[in-house]
Amino acid sequence: MGHRADQGEHVVRTACSHDCPDACALLVTVQNGRAVNVAPNSAHTITGRHLCVKVDNYLERVYSPDRLRTPLLRTGPKGTGEFVPISWEEALDAIVSRWREIVADDGPEAIVPYSYLGSMGVLSGFGTMHAVFHRMGATRLERTICGGQKRGLKELVGSVMTDPEHLEDARMILAWGMDMISTSVHTWDIVHRAMQRGARLIVIDPVRSRTAAKAHLHVPINPGTDGALALGMLHVIFRDGLEDHDYVRRNTTAIDELRQHVEGWSPERVGRETGLPPPQVIALAREFATTRPACIRYGIGLQRAAGAGMALRALQCLATATGQWRYAAGGVADANSLGLLKREALMRADLGPQAVRTLNMIQVGRWLTDPDLRPPIRALYVWNANPAVIAPDQTRVLQGLAREDLFTVVHDQFVTDTARYADIILPATTMLEQEDLLGSWGFNYVALGRRAVEPLAEAKSNSEVARVLAARLGF
Repeated sequence: MGHRADQGEHVVRTACSHDCPDACALLVTVQNGRAVNVAPNSAHTITGRHLCVKVDNYLERVYSPDRLRTPLLRTGPKGTGEFVPISWEEALDAIVSRWREIVADDGPEAIVPYSYLGSMGVLSGFGTMHAVFHRMGATRLERTICGGQKRGLKELVGSVMTDPEHLEDARMILAWGMDMISTSVHTWDIVHRAMQRGARLIVIDPVRSRTAAKAHLHVPINPGTDGALALGMLHVIFRDGLEDHDYVRRNTTAIDELRQHVEGWSPERVGRETGLPPPQVIALAREFATTRPACIRYGIGLQRAAGAGMALRALQCLATATGQWRYAAGGVADANSLGLLKREALMRADLGPQAVRTLNMIQVGRWLTDPDLRPPIRALYVWNANPAVIAPDQTRVLQGLAREDLFTVVHDQFVTDTARYADIILPATTMLEQEDLLGSWGFNYVALGRRAVEPLAEAKSNSEVARVLAARLGF
């Protein structure tokens, strides 16, 4: 940083690690070791001159009186939130000794690491904590609560993408399952500039979101019917001869199979599936096919339904059949600077046995309450996640977390809903208190997140806890 934390006032460049597509660049003003202001770094192309409301007020989180300052040990029934402070030494001793007992009785697969994207950092989100559990041979977690469909599609058929910054030059933008005003305010900045230049915004969303309210047209489809709408649009495009014949001939294969596949998706059938009037399906297809360039910007919303992977594939087919990829601002807008960061190099799946069972994070309630699961789940370590709130089938999730024979450790900044069921809670750092490297899943930039201030009280980062646990385990 070039400054000591106690040398008066200085500004630290860092970046936001929230699970948000924008990954904003931040300027943190520090006075005598305390952060006093968080501001956007206007030199960053995407962040520009403003942050979201949450990060504008981030210091309320950093210095909240409710922040965890020391490890805690449960003293009351699970779920009641009754804890007493203990030292890190006591916490680490208790965790490691209990894990060793469990491994001796039922093997390392009886231990499950549960995490997601509470931090998007390479170290804090994807790195060394995974390596500890891989080395241990613990059950592996399939982290697919959102975004897994996109990754699966890319692995299956490959996929191309338009840089979201090019949306400014589009003439038509389909915001498909994305409320960008609420979830990616800097994407909205770009789209709003496009609208000021005459672009037409259409929002496809079951809910009249804040973005839908500002769009030229809101298309309120039934939840989970995105694939049906895309196939119906392709049906109209092929039926009416609106495909880009030259582009398709030179750049695609199996186009006849696609034609045949969508023949059964008439506007009438699609109307029954989606709840849309058939004429609206026809009009939407025709407008997308005849507007150049037109671009689709999809969100996580449509990926949280059965068949989402194939729905995304249909969106790619829409952009391809109409030749929108001819244009820098056409096609399907997406980004993948996260993919540039070789996270696997830190996660080190190679350190442990490969024939290890895998459980899906979405089904945590099921496998925590399954009496026939072998080996049974006897320990849960949670970081960067709050399964009591985020996982489906909440009643069963809470039943599982309430098991007295389940040894649960939660590493977090606050006593979350999940932490109330923990046996031990460990205090975590915020993004201003740790070094990290950050990619973005909404734009094509990578950022260095420098530590702005020292960790509050006894808080430790995920990577630091990984190191101390690994040492205790003899790894």
